[in-house]
This record gives sequence, C-alpha cells and structure tokens, in this order.
Amino acid sequence: MYSMVTVLIFAVINSLILGSGLLQYSLIYFDMGTYPIWWFGLSILVMLVLHDTFFYWSHRLMHSPKRFRTMHQLHHPSVYPTAFAAYSFHPTEALVEALIVSVIIFMVPVHPLAFFIFQSISTAYNVYGHSGREFFPRSMNAHWLSRWVNTSTAHSMHHARGRHNYGL
Repeated sequence: MYSMVTVLIFAVINSLILGSGLLQYSLIYFDMGTYPIWWFGLSILVMLVLHDTFFYWSHRLMHSPKRFRTMHQLHHPSVYPTAFAAYSFHPTEALVEALIVSVIIFMVPVHPLAFFIFQSISTAYNVYGHSGREFFPRSMNAHWLSRWVNTSTAHSMHHARGRHNYGL
C-alpha cells in the first residue's frame, strides 16, 4: 500500500515539474552537442553520488527516535525485507525523497537519457537492496572499497538492527 502511495507521490511531483513551467528553469539539455560527450557519463555518476549522499543523511535522520516512530518505522516491519518494501515510505518521507530527485535537474546539467539511466540504476539498486538476495561475490567484502557499497546483506542487517548501513 505505502509503495503505491510513494509511486503516486513521485508521479505527482514529476508531473508538477513537467506541467508547471518549472522545467524551463532546470539544467536539462536536449542537444547532445551542448556538453562534451564525456559529461553524459559523468553526469550520471554525479547524480548517483548526490542522490546517495542526500539519501544517506536523510535516512540517518529518519532513524532519530521521533522521526523513526512517526515516519520511518513503517519501512522496517520485516526483518528480512523484500523488493516490495523498497518504496514503502511514509508519505512525508516519500515527499522528501521525491524532492531531492527533482532538485537534481536544477543542480546538474543533464540530458533526459542520462536522467532516465540514473533513475533506472537507482530503482534497480533500491530493489536489489531489499531483495534479500546477494549478487556480489563474498570475496568483495575483503576489498577496502566494499565499505562504500551497500549490499543486500548489509541492508538486511540494517532492517534487522535498525543501525548502520544507511546508504542505498
């Protein structure tokens, strides 16, 4: 139920931006020649880093006692989350999440295809994080970069304990 409400909130926010004339103030560009071709790939990476940074800090804030009880707790009912829980947010939390994704187009010059790829990666990784299935090899845990990658196992531990592993 809450996943459907979240998707509806995301759709309403995006529709308001597209239909209200705000899009003209964004940094979206349609001509691939506007920026060097390398910017296309880099813009996806920049959006992912901005979004993950915002998500980490807002998610951590949602775990403060008052916010957890009033908003974020409904995302944590199952100790072993499923992909269906990926977007199960309180409406206020969904609004916060929708706004950062929307604000990105006013901060970063981005081609619509790059934005679509960013959204696809974000959605797929969110579903993976709640899938309960591990796709990364176990040997990855020994690598120093692994502390910067939130795996499905790490996120399941977050749901079980409610601490640590706040990123996407």
